[in-house]
Amino acid sequence: MLNEFVIQFDKAVNTRIAAKEDEDFMTMKSRPVLSSIHPIKAKAGEGYTKKIFELFQKEWIEATTNLTHETKSKSEEKSSY
Repeated sequence: MLNEFVIQFDKAVNTRIAAKEDEDFMTMKSRPVLSSIHPIKAKAGEGYTKKIFELFQKEWIEATTNLTHETKSKSEEKSSY
């Protein structure tokens, strides 16, 4: 019984290691499709795995689409936002 558990556990660990190695290989050999040509996104696409890059890209879009500001006052010397 213990022997069967050890064998099954070893198979499970090897399967996870193989999946991780496959993901790392695909990350090194392919580049993600970028929705914009921003240097930060290009650099992130080089180093992140596909899953992490998709999360990064989603957060990037949310952060950059909501960038607005309103000028409260403006003088010759300074501007306040």
